[in-house]
Amino acid sequence: MQLGKISKVAVAGMATMLVALSAVALCAFKPATQTEAESVSPRLFTNISLGLSGGDGMVRATARNDFTLFPSTVYVRVELYRSYEVAYEYTEMERVSVQTTADLNMGQSIVAELSTEGKSAYWLARTRYRADNADWSEKVTNVCLFDADGNLVQIM
Repeated sequence: MQLGKISKVAVAGMATMLVALSAVALCAFKPATQTEAESVSPRLFTNISLGLSGGDGMVRATARNDFTLFPSTVYVRVELYRSYEVAYEYTEMERVSVQTTADLNMGQSIVAELSTEGKSAYWLARTRYRADNADWSEKVTNVCLFDADGNLVQIM
């Protein structure tokens, strides 16, 4: 008889606790207003890799979504920069190709490419990306010298 009373008390206590936790969860995850969305960063994990390659008279900047922990929208912009004189940062170079996607799914890639136009040059790849309303992230490759055929000559 005593055991039945304890079980009822335990069940009532657990139900009360679930209701309280649900209320806390609803408050913690309320929709953000437009102003708040810019400052709130969801705790998502997204890994975007960036590569610079060439061949057949072309140079390519490739951004790939290697992994995203939870389903989310991953905005990605990949840029290709070129300079005919030695340069060490993209700010010293000309942006020559840009590609964007509003949602790069896990396992997919986006490529910005351009012909070498038969000239040796210094190239660099840059990507900016963000998952949902997270802060923007950026990756930049080393500057690389490619020959007129798009073959890698030197990594700076």
